[in-house]
Amino acid sequence: MRGVLVVRRKQSELFEYLKEHFGDEPSIEVLLDRRSGERRRAEQEPRSDRRHSDRRTLPPDTWHTPGYVLVPTGRPAQPVPA
Repeated sequence: MRGVLVVRRKQSELFEYLKEHFGDEPSIEVLLDRRSGERRRAEQEPRSDRRHSDRRTLPPDTWHTPGYVLVPTGRPAQPVPA
C-alpha cells in the first residue's frame, strides 16, 4: 500500500520517530501537519451557496488516539527489483 502519514503539528517526537522508522520505505511518506486555522475569508458573503452542507467532516478517530492519520494514496507499491 502507498500512503502518507500525516502527524499532528504538536507531535514532533512522534514525527521524528515515524520519519526514522519509515525512512527506508519508499511507499510511505511521513509529513507534519502544517495547517493553521481557517483559510476561508469572511470578508464578503457569497451570493449563493450551492452546497447543501459543509464538505468538511471531523477527523477520523485515529487522529485523536495515536496523533497521526494514514492517508492511502493509490495502488499497492511495486516491489523494487534486486
